[in-house]
Amino acid sequence: MSSVKVAVRVRPFNSREIARDSKCIIEMSGNTTVIVNPKAPPGNKDAAKSFNFDFSYWSHNPSDPEFSSQVMVYKDIGEEMLQHAFDGYNICIFAYGQTGAGKSYTMMGRDEDQGIIPNICKDLFRRIRQTTSDDLKYSVEVSYMEIYCERVRDLLNPKNKGNLRVREHPALGPYVEDLSKLAVTSYQDIYDLIDEGNKARTVAATNMNETSSRSHAVFTIFFTQQRHDQTTDLMSEKVSKISLVDLAGSERADSTGAKGTRLKEGANINKSLTTLGKVISALAEIASKSKKSKKADFIPYRDSVLTWLLRENLGGNSKTAMIAAISPADINYDETLSTLRYADRAKQIVCKAVVNEDANAKLIRELKEEILKLRELLKAEGIEVEEGPDGRVVYEKKDPPATEENASPQRKKSEAEVLSPKLSRAATTIAEEAVDQLQASEKLIAELNETWEEKLKRTEQIRVQREAVFAEMGVAVKEGITVGVYSPKKTPHLVNLNEDPNLSECLIYYIKDGVTRLGTAEANVPQDIQLCGSHILSEHCIFENTDGVICLIPHREALIYVNGREVTEPIILKTGSRVILGKNHVFRFSAPSHPGQPLEDKEAVINKEMTTSDPAGNDAENVDWDFAQCELLEKQGIDLKAEMQKRLVALEEQFRREKEHADQQFEEQRKNYEARIDALQRQVEEQSVTMSMYSSYTPEDFHNDEDIFECWSAREVGLAAWAFRKWKYHQFTSLRDDLWGNAIFLKEANAISVELRKKVQFQFTLLTDTPYSPLPAELAPRDDADDEYRPSAPTVVAVEVTDTKNGATHYWTLEKLRHRLELMRQIYNMNESLCEEDEAPPLVLAPPPALAQAPPPPTPDILQCISAAAQQTRLSLANLLPSRQRLELMREMYHNEAELSPTSPDHNVESVTGGDPFYDRFPWFRMVGRSFVYLSNLLYPVPLIHKVAIVNEKGDVKGYLRVAVQAVIDAEKNNAEFAAGVKQSAKISFDDDVAPARRKTLASVVDKNNALNLEERIDLADSNIKIEELAGGECDADSGRGDSSLASELKEEDLPEHLTLGKEFTFRVTVLQAHSVSTDYADVFCQFNFLHRNEDAFSTEPVKNTIKNTPLGFYHVQNITVPVTKSFVEYIKTQPIVFEVFGHYQQHPLHKDAKQDGPVAGRTPPRRMLPPSIPISAPVRSPKWGAASVAPPCCSSHLHSKHDLLVWFEICELAPNGEYVPAVVEHSDELPCRGLFLLHQGIQRRIRITILHEPSGDLQWSDVRELVVGRIRNSPEANEDTADGEEDGALSLGLFPGERPTLDDRAVFRFEAAWDSSLHGSPLLNRVSANGEVVYITLSAYLEVENCARPAIVTKDLSLVVVGREARTGRSLRRALFGSKCARADRLTGVYELSLHRALEPGRYSTVSALVWSPRTCPSW
Repeated sequence: MSSVKVAVRVRPFNSREIARDSKCIIEMSGNTTVIVNPKAPPGNKDAAKSFNFDFSYWSHNPSDPEFSSQVMVYKDIGEEMLQHAFDGYNICIFAYGQTGAGKSYTMMGRDEDQGIIPNICKDLFRRIRQTTSDDLKYSVEVSYMEIYCERVRDLLNPKNKGNLRVREHPALGPYVEDLSKLAVTSYQDIYDLIDEGNKARTVAATNMNETSSRSHAVFTIFFTQQRHDQTTDLMSEKVSKISLVDLAGSERADSTGAKGTRLKEGANINKSLTTLGKVISALAEIASKSKKSKKADFIPYRDSVLTWLLRENLGGNSKTAMIAAISPADINYDETLSTLRYADRAKQIVCKAVVNEDANAKLIRELKEEILKLRELLKAEGIEVEEGPDGRVVYEKKDPPATEENASPQRKKSEAEVLSPKLSRAATTIAEEAVDQLQASEKLIAELNETWEEKLKRTEQIRVQREAVFAEMGVAVKEGITVGVYSPKKTPHLVNLNEDPNLSECLIYYIKDGVTRLGTAEANVPQDIQLCGSHILSEHCIFENTDGVICLIPHREALIYVNGREVTEPIILKTGSRVILGKNHVFRFSAPSHPGQPLEDKEAVINKEMTTSDPAGNDAENVDWDFAQCELLEKQGIDLKAEMQKRLVALEEQFRREKEHADQQFEEQRKNYEARIDALQRQVEEQSVTMSMYSSYTPEDFHNDEDIFECWSAREVGLAAWAFRKWKYHQFTSLRDDLWGNAIFLKEANAISVELRKKVQFQFTLLTDTPYSPLPAELAPRDDADDEYRPSAPTVVAVEVTDTKNGATHYWTLEKLRHRLELMRQIYNMNESLCEEDEAPPLVLAPPPALAQAPPPPTPDILQCISAAAQQTRLSLANLLPSRQRLELMREMYHNEAELSPTSPDHNVESVTGGDPFYDRFPWFRMVGRSFVYLSNLLYPVPLIHKVAIVNEKGDVKGYLRVAVQAVIDAEKNNAEFAAGVKQSAKISFDDDVAPARRKTLASVVDKNNALNLEERIDLADSNIKIEELAGGECDADSGRGDSSLASELKEEDLPEHLTLGKEFTFRVTVLQAHSVSTDYADVFCQFNFLHRNEDAFSTEPVKNTIKNTPLGFYHVQNITVPVTKSFVEYIKTQPIVFEVFGHYQQHPLHKDAKQDGPVAGRTPPRRMLPPSIPISAPVRSPKWGAASVAPPCCSSHLHSKHDLLVWFEICELAPNGEYVPAVVEHSDELPCRGLFLLHQGIQRRIRITILHEPSGDLQWSDVRELVVGRIRNSPEANEDTADGEEDGALSLGLFPGERPTLDDRAVFRFEAAWDSSLHGSPLLNRVSANGEVVYITLSAYLEVENCARPAIVTKDLSLVVVGREARTGRSLRRALFGSKCARADRLTGVYELSLHRALEPGRYSTVSALVWSPRTCPSW
């Protein structure tokens, strides 16, 4: 970065000033320029103003020895800037001043006394001629324009007489369109162009200048250096832009006497110069700002054409110099002073110049891509673009393709109705803008691609035109030299196609003339195109380019496909051919047409080639990766079928062999079982002899179970079975025994939880199995074989665990409680033993690093218990992916319960779930509620939309769910209509032997909730419901159980045709929307299943739930195919589908309680380990700085350094000898502030603060900004809440200069402030304190630290007592009793920690200070 160089040059008196006897008011000494006010008295301070610049040129008197000539100005400024141009930088020199100040003379000069512009041009070609290196080539181009009345005119091309447009390119910046850039080879060429341009420039005579420039002139030299590197055989290029600006002079209408056209010209000149002044002021202000306050200020470049074109030269990529031309006359004092101030601001501008190397290659590539995209955009709109005879782009709207003619009239009519005139006009406007942008880009790329010979030829053509025009005007010009031209050639190439559209057409491989080899890098012969991957040989194929005809020659065993067919012989490639190399590399071939071929023939050839290669009629635009793959599969279809047939035969043979092997094993097992049965039969026969002794007994002597039931009647058997079942379900439900037997364990668990400060509570609860609150697997009854005979829903005793730390509630079995209690006892006993051995704080699982000491390692069995739960599988939420994979991971997390919720107050996994027996893991997703939908409408079939309530386990309605159920009768028609809607299909079975048992509780509970469900039936003529109709919402119908009463009366022979036994029946379940779900649940999804089905449930995608009262649209369609059985028919008659809605719970009601309770810690440590309970208040707001002084700092989280501060607080009172003596402080640990100041009433006071710390280069105190005292109160607690943002009674004290006394090797900073306590207006400070009354105040010191963006704030609460003026405080008695080495009784000490954080701006820090301890004394610090 470099600042703008500013020079000031004073001219001699002109005839007008001599006629008025003007006096010189300019004095120069070295680089200092002094202007004297002719109207001010000589001794006044405003009489003379001094300015310092880089150069001050005294050109007032030619006979003066200090006279500065044109040559001196050029040597100081011009030569330095020319050297920067040879180094590759952009440079700019512009002259500024009032009209007639000598700007044009300094820049252009006269024939005998040339200015900076001719000297730079002359020196430029002189240095070019002196170059002897053959590897270095130079080229020079010039352009000359003037800005007249905010219009740009070309001074070198008479053809461009009108106003030239100023445009802006993202890379080039602002430029003038169609501005002539003429190539020159000598200084004489430039001199002629400058002379001709000056003749065409607008000048006029005013009262102040006979040849006043009425426009801004910009002479630009484009200097290009090309260097050939012998080692790398590469050409490097440097392009420097030399902008030499001659500004029109600022003028006053009354001084110049301008009228009419001259007045309008002067107004435009002043407008552009005013904008230039605003730009310079804005840039100077930005450069002078500190890094902290720098922001993106607005700079009005676009307010004037001059500043827009000079944007890069003003504070951008340029080395800039400014020459301020001033008048020495006293009559121009105001204009001269304004010019000097103008130049003084300009020298503060900082430019960021860089070397310009190889910019054309990048621009050409970007412009080509832009042109290609624009042409594709226009082609997609049906617009053909071609270049007209004058070089301009012409576009024509083509008719739609022939395939559209076959469309039905009804379709054309609907499309005509949809396409409005407004859309047509918008499309035309977009096309015109695209063509305009395409034309501008092609102009730029043509200009960049123009060779040196072409530029010389164009320069010669313009010269001829200019000579013709000037010949008519009577102006003679010199002749030039014409050189030959040549045209660049286009190259055929391969463009890559990728499965990802963003990666398609990103790689281009050019096919050169002759032979182009393709293979891998491992080939013996270097390959021109190197690919890698499977099925790519080291030498894969060869491309031969013969007169524009490309022939592909494959090598032996090379896998190559062209247009879907495998190639083994040489083949001629055509434009648009798809070439597949190996298995993965897909390309599209493009070749230029022959130069002499007409445009119509080219289009015919392209259309013919595309028709031949693509029978489907696809355009070249549609040839992508998918098209090439589909073409490959289509052309290779016969081979694929044979391969599939071969694979099928192999699978059948494998199945046959496996079946024979299984039959053989089955036969062997059968023989083994028969042999074992025979052995058992023989054993029974042998034992039958033993039973012969019982043959004498009668049958009545033996009574078995069958005899008992045989003598009972049917009624007695039924009563016995009923009594057996009643006893079976009631003998183990004695709640009293369960509660009394486990109450002692529950009390012990609660006691240990309180002792160890665990945020967990245990209590008994009764859980009943209901449809909306099913029992967990571990709590459900184990023997449910006779569930259908259970008289009521099962009820169990469980332990409710309320985890207030993580906001979760769990249910434990009684066995789990006793097991966890054993682990709790071990942790408690280990904690007690550690406390007895050492009075350190007890063991906690996550101790704070500042207070907890590392405990000794626990025993191995305890470690095993603690880490038992930590070995479960965990999932990382950071790796969750969208769509189905994300949903599967979410469902797995819910079932495994292996991840913490991020809304928990404590994110430490180990401290919550890593083996702590008090806590359980809880799932990421919580269940919102359950709903039931019956399927009885499938019997008729009638489509039905249900709106069912979502009920949680407590019976509260948490929302509503809209579900559509319909039978799919016509599969083909329905599949066509739902092609875009069907997301999943599944096939399940209902076996008659495992028919689901009907639960009485389910029917009863759901019937009770019919009040929540509005039941309406939607009968449609067509049984197919479209997805648009389902989402309508106007015809919401709802059903609790449908019409199951009528459905249950249907007999098997009355079943409809679509429910014929043995036939497959398909029905559709569509989950539409969820209404009224609280926004506390995010990522809501729904899953549903049948009652008896244990496989994975059908699930929807998760939906974001962020906007209140907005329906959640699932629109999930599930087709289910079922073989019709008796159990399935019975199910749809009587049983529902269960819908479960889950969501991520953001705000749990227990979180607030957990946060209020504070962090979990162990048992209370000993008192000596605790910090003193001192009041720590927030800083007192500064009356000067307001709330911004205590606002949190805007800094990053990076901590730079920390420093410990020892701060002494003293309150000094005026003694009789006239000195301020510190007041007595009574120290005591029982006092809230650890010290009590004893002050005398009605005496002048001062507050003295001394800061001590270790010396550090990062911590340097600059000054104290303010000391504020406030919050006068009679209680330790301060009321820090203020309604209007200002503290009542806050007083900013008058500060004395800070001092840095010497005290051992520590850094010390001390300051004092005068404290008039009566200004607070508080009676507590004005009167003598009552007996037992203590006054509390809060003081805050705002200190400025070097290199810190915010002040450091030291806040301290002080307690004091106001006594009478004559009262004795006992300082002498204390010193007599305890000596001089006792604790200081005249000050209060505090230890602070100052943290320096890196601010958002480099080189700055932000401070954060905090009170750590306030002891009575710190002798060892």
